Amino acid sequence: MKSVMKKIVLIALIAIMVICLCGCDSSDYKKACSLMASGDYAAAVEIFTALGDYKDSAAKISECETGILENEYKSAIALMEEGKYSSAIDIFSAIDYKDSAAKIAECETAIAEQKYNEALELMAEENYLEAGAIFKTLDYSDSAEKYQECRATAPYEFTEIGDIISFGRYEQDYNYDNGPEELEWRVLDKQDGKLFIMSDKATEMLPYFGIYWKRSHIGGYLNYSYIKDFTAEEKAMIVETVVTADSHPDYPETDQGSNTEHGLHLLSVEEVNKYLPNPEDRVCYATDYLVAQFTDTIHLDGLEEDGTCDWWLRTAISNYSSGASIAIIGGSGNYGWATHNCRLALRPVCWIQLEG
Repeated sequence: MKSVMKKIVLIALIAIMVICLCGCDSSDYKKACSLMASGDYAAAVEIFTALGDYKDSAAKISECETGILENEYKSAIALMEEGKYSSAIDIFSAIDYKDSAAKIAECETAIAEQKYNEALELMAEENYLEAGAIFKTLDYSDSAEKYQECRATAPYEFTEIGDIISFGRYEQDYNYDNGPEELEWRVLDKQDGKLFIMSDKATEMLPYFGIYWKRSHIGGYLNYSYIKDFTAEEKAMIVETVVTADSHPDYPETDQGSNTEHGLHLLSVEEVNKYLPNPEDRVCYATDYLVAQFTDTIHLDGLEEDGTCDWWLRTAISNYSSGASIAIIGGSGNYGWATHNCRLALRPVCWIQLEG
């Protein structure tokens, strides 16, 4: 009799536990459904997740996740309508829902239009530098043409490192009847309202004649004869610069003389490593004028049949009483030619003032 009573009590306890547990699940499920109906999907997902496989909790979680995406999508649409396109893009980018990719494209177009109109206003105020800086970043409407219009008002100020600019004149086509041609220069640096430029091609070939830069005759040639066809305004733009007597990294014991001041000068090995670190950037072509002289003259060194050429630097490798060996660029820049009897290409550099 006692064993029967124990079984009855045990069965009763189990039944109570089942009722309690089912009641708990039912209550939580109803609460989650209520939260879902009110739009609090995140809180609903927490409860449905805790319920595990109770009823259709998994399906409800999927519905909630869709609801969360829908809310985010509507929020991004509202930001679009307020003109807050960048914030809208952030949301559209975070959700892969409906036409979010197309909406991102719409926002980007709207941002481009805003910037374009801002640049037009700056252009109307004759603030061409700021307008051009905006147009340059855009791929919208006729922004490329507008940028060129702005740049035409101040070509040097718009120039960036790596650009090719025209500055000065020198004979280059070997046709003296049509006068000297515009020189093209590569921009190596830009700072404090100045550009550091290097002739894009080799335009002349001369002996170095000197044991280091300060005693070479090339400095005088570049700053007097070479610029004779520059305009007065262009000559005034050339900045007198302290040309440092940089040591050669592989021959530190070699005397480089002392610093000097020049407008036009040549690069040092140290500057080549800084401004032209890649060998392909150091390849230099001669102008037609030099190539023609190569055909007519036997004393031009380092000029190849394909028009490429070695060019002088200002850094000495060795000094001796009758001359010196000066570094050149024909690849590494770590070998040189004798200064007293070799005619090699010149590739002048200088700083030009843009402001003031």
